[in-house]
Amino acid sequence: MTDLPITAAEIQNAQFTTVMRGYDVDQVDNYLDVVIGRLNAGQPPSVPGETITFAIVMRGYDTAQVDALLRRIDPYRAVSVVSPKDSPKGFFARLFGG
Repeated sequence: MTDLPITAAEIQNAQFTTVMRGYDVDQVDNYLDVVIGRLNAGQPPSVPGETITFAIVMRGYDTAQVDALLRRIDPYRAVSVVSPKDSPKGFFARLFGG
């Protein structure tokens, strides 16, 4: 792992493998868009006390790859994971096309 600060370009160029049982793609992409916006505005990439939660879905981003990038963004922050059964009803319906 590098000690150099991560750049918005590095995050924008990050690619993740889609796997069975991975992080929800939309949730990860939306969070990374927020981080890119912060960096482009000259702000730190993470906010103290911020909670990051990604659902584990049937087809999603490889968790190890996403976690590696998140450690570059903030090496001291943990990611919360929720299963589809614990997710809001709208998310569960979207997951199963309902």
